[in-house]
Amino acid sequence: MGHEVSEVLPLAKRAHILELLCEGVSMRSIERVVGCSINTVDKLLWDAGEAALTYHDKAVRGIKSQRIQCDEIWS
Repeated sequence: MGHEVSEVLPLAKRAHILELLCEGVSMRSIERVVGCSINTVDKLLWDAGEAALTYHDKAVRGIKSQRIQCDEIWS
């Protein structure tokens, strides 16, 4: 992945940051609430995205569908 966030932040703090991101809290607000730099939040977000991409690429195969509906958290 190329980032070192997982080596620096405790698991509980990483989970809290990701939870706040999923709830739609801004990166600047997370920076203030959690007490870490916005660069740390950004790197963690990138790492989580790359992990999700890797998982999705391996796990979602052979799907046959006629209709797909997608929701967006933010519009």
